[in-house]
Amino acid sequence: LFDGGQSRAQADQQESNIAIAENQFASNREQIRFQVEQAYSTLRSSFDNIQVTALAVQNAQEALRLARLRFQAGVGTQTDVLQQQTALTQAEVNSLTAILNYNRAIASLQRQISNYPDGNLADTP
Repeated sequence: LFDGGQSRAQADQQESNIAIAENQFASNREQIRFQVEQAYSTLRSSFDNIQVTALAVQNAQEALRLARLRFQAGVGTQTDVLQQQTALTQAEVNSLTAILNYNRAIASLQRQISNYPDGNLADTP
């Protein structure tokens, strides 16, 4: 039967709809990939930050130890000791903040990878 090209027009429309859906799928896939990569990059950066802040805590502990020794030897002041105690406290706060940010980065990555086996990223550095 002749339908005035209506069947062909419907077929063309369906092909266009399929092409649009495929493009949307590809776009969504790329967006998800980007979000996962970004979350993983943040996780790695947060992990590195933990190591840096842990070293800063060690350095601040040593600086405090030396300030106390200088004070006991009479060549340092109590102000020096207090400043080093303050620096150590700040280094410890920074370390805790780095750990908190790392845990947040793990949670963010878990949200991005909702189908990760067992939902466990505990072994991720």
